[in-house]
Amino acid sequence: MVTNLKGKTAIVGVGETDIVPKKLNNSYWHMSVEAAKKAVADAGLTAKDIDGLIFVRSTRTQFLDFPSVFLEHIGLQPSWTDSVVVGGMPANSTVYKAALAVEAGLAKYVLIVRGDNMISRLKRNGMVENIAEGVIEPQWELPFGMFPPAWFGFIAHRHMHNYGTTSEQLAAVAVAERKHASLHPNAQMRQPITIQDVLNSKMIADPIHLLDMALVSDGGGAMVVTSAERAKDCKKPPVYLLGFSEVCGRLGTVAICDSLDDIESHRLAAERAFQMAEVTPADIDVAFPYDASTIVVITALETMGFCKKGEGGAFVEGGRIEPGGQLPVNTHGGLLSYAHYTMTQSSTIEAVRQLRGECGERQAKGAKLAVVQHEGGSPIAANCVLILGRN
Repeated sequence: MVTNLKGKTAIVGVGETDIVPKKLNNSYWHMSVEAAKKAVADAGLTAKDIDGLIFVRSTRTQFLDFPSVFLEHIGLQPSWTDSVVVGGMPANSTVYKAALAVEAGLAKYVLIVRGDNMISRLKRNGMVENIAEGVIEPQWELPFGMFPPAWFGFIAHRHMHNYGTTSEQLAAVAVAERKHASLHPNAQMRQPITIQDVLNSKMIADPIHLLDMALVSDGGGAMVVTSAERAKDCKKPPVYLLGFSEVCGRLGTVAICDSLDDIESHRLAAERAFQMAEVTPADIDVAFPYDASTIVVITALETMGFCKKGEGGAFVEGGRIEPGGQLPVNTHGGLLSYAHYTMTQSSTIEAVRQLRGECGERQAKGAKLAVVQHEGGSPIAANCVLILGRN
């Protein structure tokens, strides 16, 4: 366990594009550049200050995307670069990788950037291509309907069978996140919904309804990471990286995993991140669990220790995770209501803004500590947890 990185680095700049779910033919290069420029300006820096880059390649054009192409678009010449494709996990894994690069002296200011034109591509290429590319073993799984929403259906059924979790409890997650999104001017879906609205929406993969699933969006997001010492001279209050851990599961597909109930990569990543940060779930003011579906919010809250195993359904009821609740969850609306443009980058950006106190109506009162948990590949394949904090 690397413990000496607690508080050594900080996120000092964040930026996002507008969420444009209805406009077609957006260039994801353009969105990446726009987000990057906003993040650099947010930190009070210029392009000349950026000497490190982590470029997160698009999930659908990953073999054609290289950092050098992005650098040509934005005019940077960093001394250190990296590029990753890790499904829903890059917003977390890239932060600690940038921190490692800064701590090793490879770069002073690392820019993390990602953009994606998911809905434009969906409208252009059709559903089958997008689903097929999201399946880990398409030749064995796709013919039998084993595409991402079905993963969550399996997990939800097992949780219901073991613990009595209900569809109404899953719907409570969607309702809570929509309440948060209604307070965010850039959210894709701001119209309030009810439990019954979720239950009446189209069944996607029993028991998962349409409103239990993440959106499809276009957009871009970026962050700047530097040392804690240099962060003091930046424009905005720094948000420090206090703890992190990334754990890969043994099997990458729900179809053949050992258990749908005890996902070890979740548990280990959370335990190690909290250990490094020297805090507990009881200390956390605002949480950002991965929310490609409502069920994985419930399982993540259990696994991270906010409630006992099997009690997640009851935990999300009664307004606990809503605005003003005991533990506000995904205060921008998450993938369910804010946007699903870069898988999870918006969650980390929102965590930074919450800890800076910049969120207006949706601000979690007195927020000093946040946890961000993301998955990559599938719900059981890989998990990364960050603990972020402010002075």
